[in-house]
Amino acid sequence: LHRMLVQDVFYMMGRTTNKERPQHVFYKIQSIGAMNIHAFTSSFPEVPWVYLYRDSVEVMQSHLGGRENAVETGSMTPVCARNFGNRRQPPTTLQVIEEKGKHVDDLSKIEYCAAHLAGLSLSALQEYDRSQQGRFVNYAQMPNIVWEDIFPNHFHVPVSEEAVDNMKQAALFYSKGRGKQANKEWEEDSTKKHQTALPSVRSAADLFLGDIYRAMEKLSNAKK
Repeated sequence: LHRMLVQDVFYMMGRTTNKERPQHVFYKIQSIGAMNIHAFTSSFPEVPWVYLYRDSVEVMQSHLGGRENAVETGSMTPVCARNFGNRRQPPTTLQVIEEKGKHVDDLSKIEYCAAHLAGLSLSALQEYDRSQQGRFVNYAQMPNIVWEDIFPNHFHVPVSEEAVDNMKQAALFYSKGRGKQANKEWEEDSTKKHQTALPSVRSAADLFLGDIYRAMEKLSNAKK
């Protein structure tokens, strides 16, 4: 039943009134959707997928938003720690925590954030083991890898010069910009994220995300 529901939703989201209907539709799933990646892949078992990942410290900093001190004191809860303190936890999050010899109740919010992010990636790794249909792409490879490799070699979709030009133009702007941030020009921020990361962030990232990040790097490099 869930497969039919997912298929119907994707179909309705892909409908268009254009006379020339697009032959290919690509969906970007929010990160939390990785926890249920099998629901999507089992609905479309022949469709390849891509999992975009990033350096562990950088992705932690993106979630903490420079408010690490507020998170450490408990006065602020980042998105990655929304489930902090809940009795029911995603299976992969618990697996990550337990494999490191920890208990979820003993974690700080920053540690939980790292474990949560690791759980997302672990779900993708487990799905890759099942289907072998995925590609792991490092954020540092973006955006060129999309038109140089992913479209032609993974999705097997031909890319015209016009399409490449459109993607290059879109890549100049911050993809998540809304409201006043809409159409904001993209700026490299990896260096700043590393320079401003607190020791607690680095430690949590290394403990919970390190092994999983290296596993994704291995799979990503194997496709080069």
